[in-house]
Amino acid sequence: MNKKNLVIFLSSVLAASQALATLTPTFERGEKNVYHISPRGIQEVCVIPAKYPDAKYSKKDIKKEIELCNYSFYDVSEDQKAQGIKETAQCAKSNSTNPAVNIYKIKSEKGQTRQSVKAAKCEDASKIGKYKNSTSCSYTPSIIGYYHLSRILGRIGKVPVSVLRTMDVETHKVLAKEGLRATAPAPGKEKPLIYQTWEGINSIINSNGTHSKKDLVFTDDFQQSYGGFIVNPKDETFYKELFTAGADRAAAFRDSNKLFGILDDSRPLNELVSSKWDQASIQKLFGMRDISHFILMDHIMDQQDRFGNIAKVSRMAYMAKEKAEDTDYEFETGDADDFKEASEKQLVDLTRSPITVDEMILKDNDCGVSKSNVVKAAGLLSRVAHMSPKTYKRLLEFNASLNDPEKAEMNKNFFQRNLMFTATDYAELKANVADAVRILQGNCKAGKLKVDLDVDHYIETGSLKIGSCDLE
Repeated sequence: MNKKNLVIFLSSVLAASQALATLTPTFERGEKNVYHISPRGIQEVCVIPAKYPDAKYSKKDIKKEIELCNYSFYDVSEDQKAQGIKETAQCAKSNSTNPAVNIYKIKSEKGQTRQSVKAAKCEDASKIGKYKNSTSCSYTPSIIGYYHLSRILGRIGKVPVSVLRTMDVETHKVLAKEGLRATAPAPGKEKPLIYQTWEGINSIINSNGTHSKKDLVFTDDFQQSYGGFIVNPKDETFYKELFTAGADRAAAFRDSNKLFGILDDSRPLNELVSSKWDQASIQKLFGMRDISHFILMDHIMDQQDRFGNIAKVSRMAYMAKEKAEDTDYEFETGDADDFKEASEKQLVDLTRSPITVDEMILKDNDCGVSKSNVVKAAGLLSRVAHMSPKTYKRLLEFNASLNDPEKAEMNKNFFQRNLMFTATDYAELKANVADAVRILQGNCKAGKLKVDLDVDHYIETGSLKIGSCDLE
């Protein structure tokens, strides 16, 4: 652990007497707290999180965390703007199932103001992300926890950045009423689910701290709500290839999904998928890797609502080198701008034309941690017959870290202080990680699991790279 993170975790230990079931807005947690003042003088907080040691956070992740925490929900002065604080507009989410507050950019160069964006009901505005709380199936530690688990396991699943955030409860009440109005049923019609869940959060934030779920939504002074502020991915679509309809969606996926059927086949990877440079082969490899990743994360995080909630983004796959003097090309994926930049610098292998492939983006992660584990109930992890050696190794390392007596306080404080897990949540996470290792390592040693799904190496060389069943 680096010195900076060690100081952060030790400072958290000193506050060990604080309650874990709710949030104290004045308690310094994470790497840094960023504060905003509401019109009635309430000091809201956004937490730039501490980082798990050796997890794979990118420079873009760090930049996005800071950017999220620098967004204010209110008017911003010129002095604040000079400090990097930006104002936003908020509108109640009116689609899907769980309530949230959508946060939008103010494009002053286009003549937009907070008032004009609100008056237009945020139509044609650019969404930054959403502020989501623990209500209905949604749970704040799950929203934030998936982001960090993704990075702990090597940046898998393309999980969007999220931070811990509070909102003046009076501001939230106004938005909750807006959510009720926007989703209200027509006369004589049944209440849609989104209206019912807005009723739920509305009842909590108007309870003055008397609701049974108050600790999951309120700060301890009952003046603010707290939740996850999540980045809004762009250009994503429904990943229909990872959905199989059925009364029990997890069982239907296990029994009938074509891609999962390939992942469930324990023959060596090169007997199942070609390493040829073509769209079909690369897409099949990506699909297998995506499935193994979401099953692993969902097994660990007790995800209840995954099937039907998996998105994808189109990416360009190509071979490129880092510097002009390099002789070897490596497999890369990126957007059109990434490819254009590499091409202009003459870093792209022109003998292999770029291919468009779909890659999973696991953006809907709120219904986890303290929920029923549908992946575990369907026995999906035990059926995974191929996994990336890098992901597998990181899982073993994570399990070892969680069970290292010298790291016990660090781990406890990372999840309970930084990510708002309860003691029960954290114990369940540790048990699920250990269970995942037991299943995968047992299958690996029995020959049922091949740690051979190193997609990049397979495409680059045409040969398999097989990982060990044990930590070396």
